[in-house]
Amino acid sequence: MTYGIIVQVLIALCCYYVAKNNGRNQWLALILGLLFSLITLIVYVVIGKKK
Repeated sequence: MTYGIIVQVLIALCCYYVAKNNGRNQWLALILGLLFSLITLIVYVVIGKKK
């Protein structure tokens, strides 16, 4: 159980940094990353940079 929480937090932090580098809202990405984990990370990587 502890490893699951650690992995989820790491994925949320990855969402934060991907959003920051793509010009998106970092805090929203962090919260969504905590709630939906890997799905959020995939979405932020696929949508790319903000125009």
